Amino acid sequence: MGAAIAPCLAAIAAQNGLPHFSAIMPVEPGKGVIGMPQFHMDMADLSQISADTLLLVVVGQDDKLAREETAKEIFANATKVAPSNKNYVTLMSDNHGTPALVADHFAPAAPGGGVAAAEPTRPEGNPSPMRERFAERFHKGPEEYASKMVNALDYYGTWKLLDALTDAAFYKRNREYALGDTPQQRFMGLWSDGVPVKELRVDPLGR
Repeated sequence: MGAAIAPCLAAIAAQNGLPHFSAIMPVEPGKGVIGMPQFHMDMADLSQISADTLLLVVVGQDDKLAREETAKEIFANATKVAPSNKNYVTLMSDNHGTPALVADHFAPAAPGGGVAAAEPTRPEGNPSPMRERFAERFHKGPEEYASKMVNALDYYGTWKLLDALTDAAFYKRNREYALGDTPQQRFMGLWSDGVPVKELRVDPLGR
């Protein structure tokens, strides 16, 4: 739900004395939990996000948790944002190589150096519930664990997009790596045999 909070904050910024939001990138946003109505967040009036805000809404092709309902709502309701300033982007799964690239809900949460890096240990020295969940999810076998580590979905997907989006918003550079359905934006690197990784799917209209 954190990804859904960001555009809401941008929408209410002016009326609450908050700074203007120059860039927003909700990644796999969800405003609730499927089948659990007690976990639900009402969205702000996203039409109040200003026209000059740069907006990327990013979803995963195989995200079975958040899916795309909230993402499409954010994109469609940010009506003041200029069409040239927003894109709807899909991270694509690719099983050409090993380990496969899986664009599921956990793709943006790769633990990096290992499960121990996923979350700090509690002060009393006991693992936190989140860390235990990472261990349970990622220690099912070497290949499955490897598929959840930092990979092209991070370097060329979420990290590249956010770095370029903030560069464009604050320094007026690298916009072609964040927006516009350009080759630079879509490029996802190469497999070890030189085959291109499946490009990002970019839809300026959020269909």
